[in-house]
Amino acid sequence: MNALGVDILNGTGTLVGPQKVKYGKIGYPDKTVTGKNVIIATGSIPFVPPGIEIDGKTVFTSDHALKLEWIPDWIAIVGSGYIGLEFSDVYTALGSEVGHSRSLGPLNLKW
Repeated sequence: MNALGVDILNGTGTLVGPQKVKYGKIGYPDKTVTGKNVIIATGSIPFVPPGIEIDGKTVFTSDHALKLEWIPDWIAIVGSGYIGLEFSDVYTALGSEVGHSRSLGPLNLKW
């Protein structure tokens, strides 16, 4: 990204005006920067429902799904948001049979 003239700023940020962002990290003073274009990439942490144990082999998060060393024959994706739908598309293209379940409400998968 640097070769394209993009600066990546890690920390907590606040939009303070047109094309202006105040950002900082704990223990460091805040800085204010301006730019022609501002992209806010908030990142995310996968939600794991209570009572579900992640083992990274048969039950895994989207973080694990990016690092699998095999392609599953069948995969159930819990959550029908954009991340779940993107993974559905990827695994379908790789040849996996994909099942979906909503992350809200009871989980009703038939095994």
